Amino acid sequence: MPLTILPHADFESLLQSLREGWASCEPGLTPQPVVIPSIAFSDRLQLEIAKQRGICMGLEFLTASGLIERISGGLRGSPWSKEQLVWRILPLAEDYASHLGVAAGNASTRDLFAVSELLADRLDQYAHFRPAMIRAWMAGRPFLTGAQAASDEAWQRSLWLELQQRIGADCPHPSVALPTLEQDPAFRERVQAAFSQLTVIGTGTLDPLLMELLAVLDRLGCEVGIHILLPTMEYLGDLKRRSETFQRAREESFFDEQAHPLITSMGRHAIGSFLLLGTLDEQYTHWPLSPLPAAADPSQNSL
Repeated sequence: MPLTILPHADFESLLQSLREGWASCEPGLTPQPVVIPSIAFSDRLQLEIAKQRGICMGLEFLTASGLIERISGGLRGSPWSKEQLVWRILPLAEDYASHLGVAAGNASTRDLFAVSELLADRLDQYAHFRPAMIRAWMAGRPFLTGAQAASDEAWQRSLWLELQQRIGADCPHPSVALPTLEQDPAFRERVQAAFSQLTVIGTGTLDPLLMELLAVLDRLGCEVGIHILLPTMEYLGDLKRRSETFQRAREESFFDEQAHPLITSMGRHAIGSFLLLGTLDEQYTHWPLSPLPAAADPSQNSL
């Protein structure tokens, strides 16, 4: 069965679709993996399932990073996880603290640990949301353009390459290893057995590295269902229909920089998710085009 994309405008329709899909699945000895956008979302989902079933079982909830680590490294964990990166960066934190405005000579152990946490989070975000940047670094090339960007990138690239040297060339980050792993017969057999069925739930921003992994699973014949919660589906469907506007959104020049920053951020996240889903199924045409219902007049007590 090919990869399927199932958009939802609200949590209730998402939950209903999940219930119907899981009800038709044959029970097995191993739990069915479900990728969730956050631990808090998982808690809410399990609670709602338990309310209707009486119990929530037979499902294994994984974050995107957890799934990527599981598939690329089996069960042994990944030295590239954010938690492990913190401790790997700590011995190097004094060398890079000044780039974050911390005077290394006067920095306490607590300060250096905070620097390590910040750098680990930044590199982890790069690897998941800018995997092409990591591949460029590993190929010995800068990724960004412009003098200031090049200066900021250089020391971060240096840190990444030093971490790779310490971890070992035989253990590259999943963003680098994935294309090679896909050609490995042992990897293919293991993934097909462990992830023959996979449910993915996304809200807001989707992980580009996760999208690449899902494309690999699809090519390996795994049954992947992506449930995406996007309250602005009608807007996105209309955007898709208007090719010129859609191209402007793709080029990230669509938003008015004078608009409210929260609205701009939410819009970028929604369209970013929309574009990523298009990389998985460019022929997907089921985005609803019906107009949104008219908003009711706010009461005098509304903020």
